[in-house]
Amino acid sequence: MTELSPALIATITKYLRYLSESEPDEYTLGTIDGVKETLKLLGIKIEGVNA
Repeated sequence: MTELSPALIATITKYLRYLSESEPDEYTLGTIDGVKETLKLLGIKIEGVNA
């Protein structure tokens, strides 16, 4: 598992929270899926996001 700094984890979590509270349009949902898939491909697990 890849180690991330607490600041980066907080930023990713905050960004996904912002997206999830936004209007659920095609772009927003695609961005959320893209971020989660990128984390998965990199082997990164963040509690509350994809763990």
